Amino acid sequence: GAGGRLALGGALTGGEGGRYPSLVATVATVRDEHRRGLPTLGVCLGGQLLARALGARVWRKPATEIGYFPIDLTEAGRADPLFQDLPSEQTVWMSHGDSVTAAPSGAEVVACSTTTPIAAFDDPERTLDGIQFPTEVIHTPHGRALRTHVLSHVARPTSSGTPAQGRPGPVERIRTYH
Repeated sequence: GAGGRLALGGALTGGEGGRYPSLVATVATVRDEHRRGLPTLGVCLGGQLLARALGARVWRKPATEIGYFPIDLTEAGRADPLFQDLPSEQTVWMSHGDSVTAAPSGAEVVACSTTTPIAAFDDPERTLDGIQFPTEVIHTPHGRALRTHVLSHVARPTSSGTPAQGRPGPVERIRTYH
């Protein structure tokens, strides 16, 4: 079996509730896997679905955000491996119409912006991370470094070359949703 889950983005939005059976099923699957202790990384729509699976609300923003937006790392974000050695202020690519209203219970906000108060959240105890913006975008000033951090975080190798205890295994073992 897989050592972790990666919930990715798509054209739908995390706040659309019951309109799309596939989103309902994905939220239920992520919730079930969380209960089993499976590490999960949610990116873009996947971050919204992870937040919903953990009981947080996702709401429709007054205006869709598409384009370059500045984010700020919180104190917790500056210590987070996903953002290690990256500037506290950076520009990312946002492409969404919904936003997480509060970090899920037990999680900390690690990145925010003036238009997206929860740009990323992390719960290291439960090995859960949600990121509102697509991390595969490399045309931002720190996009390549962020993508490398995310891929390293997903694979989470130890010095012996094997996955760390309780963290996702090699990228090939990660099942993706949506």
